[in-house]
Amino acid sequence: MSTLYDTVTKRWFGPTNESLTPEQHASVTRLAAASKCAVNADMNTPGGADSCVAYLGAVEAAAIALQVPPASRDYRRSFPLNYKSLFPGNARSYRADVLEASLEHYNVIWVNGEKFEFSAEATRQAEELQVAWVELGQVLERWSHPSSKPKEHPTTETPPARPERAELTKVLQALDAAWASFEERYISELVQIEAKARSLIVQAIEHERRLWELECQYENCWDLPVYKQVLRQMVDAITRLNSVANVNRKGRDDLQVDVLIEANETLRKCNAAGASQENADLMQAAKILSTDVVESFNAIRQYFREIESCLERVDPHLGNNSGLVTRLVDWEESWEVGTAYLQQQRALRALCDAVAEFRNIQVYAPKLADMFEECDVELFLVVPRLIWMRFLAYPQVQSPLLARLLPHHFMDIAGANPSLGAELQTFFEKYLTVERSIRDSREDQDVVAARAVLAMRTVNGSDDNDETLSSVPHGCRANIQAQIESLMIELEGWSMELQRHCPEDWNQYSAVLVHCLTSEDNKERQGPFGV
Repeated sequence: MSTLYDTVTKRWFGPTNESLTPEQHASVTRLAAASKCAVNADMNTPGGADSCVAYLGAVEAAAIALQVPPASRDYRRSFPLNYKSLFPGNARSYRADVLEASLEHYNVIWVNGEKFEFSAEATRQAEELQVAWVELGQVLERWSHPSSKPKEHPTTETPPARPERAELTKVLQALDAAWASFEERYISELVQIEAKARSLIVQAIEHERRLWELECQYENCWDLPVYKQVLRQMVDAITRLNSVANVNRKGRDDLQVDVLIEANETLRKCNAAGASQENADLMQAAKILSTDVVESFNAIRQYFREIESCLERVDPHLGNNSGLVTRLVDWEESWEVGTAYLQQQRALRALCDAVAEFRNIQVYAPKLADMFEECDVELFLVVPRLIWMRFLAYPQVQSPLLARLLPHHFMDIAGANPSLGAELQTFFEKYLTVERSIRDSREDQDVVAARAVLAMRTVNGSDDNDETLSSVPHGCRANIQAQIESLMIELEGWSMELQRHCPEDWNQYSAVLVHCLTSEDNKERQGPFGV
């Protein structure tokens, strides 16, 4: 017996839809509407992506409503956990990224700077999915516009009929079969590519585990050739990781294990019993930098231990893993500084001397201590001036470092004792004249006190001359002040050049200096673990 719905649909649409229930008819209509919204959508835009997701959801809903049996998805059982969560059970689970991969015809993918190619079979199945996708769109176009003449028969007088249930079922089943075949091949090959991309981390994990085993087995493992060999392999693995994953810094691949060995040796010397307080003060900077090298290495080792149990969570595009990038940034920064100073003994001596002098100045010029505590702009104007003051007082100690920052003002910079260029020699002689005038004004002829006056003027500026010149006899103050102010004016030009000639090198040095003067404790490297 014919229902009212059958009578109406026959009258308006002909007999082609008589086998569709009202629910099925509504589902196909929604699918056709979603198809219109998605047909010209750009999947790279938020709106286009949403339209595509809505369309795929409508495809799945229509297939279920029409009772189209899904193709087998048993292959998903072999997927790793992260992909099992994206493709649960045997549900169709049509995903826009899988569709995009087939439509864009990706046969090459770049991961961590390395080229990977999908197989010819994956390409063939992508093309089959594209054909099935286009055919579905054509059928849905006829559903929405049953009076349109088919393009392949422009002379046909009879308009194409609205597709029947059998045709809808067929095209949806063909799409699902093509989709499942491509999904299986694409995801399987993608898993293999991702495994290769993660191999850099896997290698580092293996080396770390071997180091740990040796450390547990031997008390003095640093003396073992096998330990040094594994240690070198471990550092090589980190440098390779750093070159591809450290997206927040330089990604250097030239940092060597020698800096770690030097740092451990420096810490041994610093911790040696019987060291004098003076030597301890001079070695404070070396100890801080060495600690940074060792602890940044230990922190990245700890990361490898923790990531081993959840490797499937690691994004194969390694630079997308914020936890890894954070550890690599810390490691590269600490080892870069260690390479520049711990392995350059003359530069390290100059740094340690500067740090010790800055601490000494803070005693009689407490304003400098306040600057370091606040770390404001004024500090970074005063620091280069004080570096020049220390250089002019002890050029034999400071020349190796200043020659690295301003090589054009030195001669024989590759030698043990770089000599001053003509301009710098003139500035140096002017400094000596002022220093001598201050010293000669005092009864004790104390050169240390004379240098303290110049340092105080550099820190306090011209506003506190009474305090700065308090140790200078009143009768000499006007003359001494005029000489000091003339020197300060010239100092300012040298200070600006120091900051601007090699800004990257200067920024590193000033940052190291500030770090050594403000970091009684080690860097904070503890916190919740993140991939």
